[in-house]
Amino acid sequence: MQNLINARTQETIRRYKIWNFEFKRKLWGGEGESRMATTSKNMKGFYRQKKNNSRGGITKSKSSKSTKNPSPSHAATFGSDITQPAALTSPGDDFDVQEEVSRHFDMNMAYGPCLGITRMARWERAQRLGLNPPKEIENLLKGGKVKLESLFDGRV
Repeated sequence: MQNLINARTQETIRRYKIWNFEFKRKLWGGEGESRMATTSKNMKGFYRQKKNNSRGGITKSKSSKSTKNPSPSHAATFGSDITQPAALTSPGDDFDVQEEVSRHFDMNMAYGPCLGITRMARWERAQRLGLNPPKEIENLLKGGKVKLESLFDGRV
């Protein structure tokens, strides 16, 4: 019984050594472990390109029309009446201090996500969850001095 186990183990080791040798020969071009890196020629031979169609034969290249990059839908074009959304912070915008503080509240992820929810609802949710949102934000929102929509409303 012990001899059978030893024979199987030795056969497994022998197969592994053969497989390992063949792998290295393919990878390094037959030079064994003397080379650390492969050349691009050897790499291309080792990782062969797979073709998409299984039937073989000559394939037609795609027309130039389909390879052309379409312009993005939000790109400005001459004569277009479509307006682009403003950036989150555009240079030259006139924000008062209250709006700036409320924008910082929108960007602070410690109070949870702000997509699809008003600033007041987000503040109340953070209060319910015990995240301790700033009281100044509540005063600004209840005072009506800032917009109730979040900074990312309609942009994402």
